Amino acid sequence: MIRFPAPENILDLVPDKRRVNLKELGLNDRQIEALRMMINDKGVFTNTLYQQTFRVSRRTALRDLKGLVELNQIIMMGIGKGAKYKAT
Repeated sequence: MIRFPAPENILDLVPDKRRVNLKELGLNDRQIEALRMMINDKGVFTNTLYQQTFRVSRRTALRDLKGLVELNQIIMMGIGKGAKYKAT
């Protein structure tokens, strides 16, 4: 294992315009976790995968994903049942 030292206040390196408080945007815990997974794991969600991952209904998954799209946190690729979602 190799460790690289990081500055104590590493978040200070992130420009203010790129900082976002996801709770202030109104995102729920599922949406925040899905966004984290998309960013960190380069993951792509479908409605079905979102339902399975978070054990929610189709309607809830659609509402959560649509909310992320409307806030420009993710993009939707495709339409209908073939739609996929990934982080911007």
